[in-house]
Amino acid sequence: MPHQYEILFSNSKTILWRNILWLSSIIFSVYFYEVVDCNYSYDPPSWTFEFETTLLCDQVSWYTDFVFNTIVIIITLLLNLMAAKEGRRQSRNLVNAAGLQLSKVQLRREWNFVKQTCFLGLSMVFSQFSYYVVAPVISDQYPVLLFFVSTLWAFRHAVEGGIILASNQELRYVFKK
Repeated sequence: MPHQYEILFSNSKTILWRNILWLSSIIFSVYFYEVVDCNYSYDPPSWTFEFETTLLCDQVSWYTDFVFNTIVIIITLLLNLMAAKEGRRQSRNLVNAAGLQLSKVQLRREWNFVKQTCFLGLSMVFSQFSYYVVAPVISDQYPVLLFFVSTLWAFRHAVEGGIILASNQELRYVFKK
């Protein structure tokens, strides 16, 4: 796919993609918030924002948030793993063509990228699952647990930074300087 970037993301096509995304976002937002009347409001007992509790709004939230985001996360994880595999294959071909051996540093970098990709994908799926599946079934008797699970989506970004630092030695070296 990297060889197709110039074709897919030329200046004019990037503007086209941007405009399509803006237009589709506006259309979906107007439809779901104004026509269908799935308002987004704050719920004090759960300390979160949520759609109105109608059957249609619950389905909208489930399919447009949980299912869509989880599919995007899994596709991203698979594409990253495929890119790592292809990069590793090309790296080995290049090194073998030169009659050399792959260094331990290069092997470690490749393995760290795979670990980073897997852990980032798993943390995203875990936070999605906890927010959309676990949080709604926790009772109000456990406010600290409810707050933790409900805000895990936001805290996940901090965890991602930790995962990136843990699996990237060069980045840790820069921060130690």
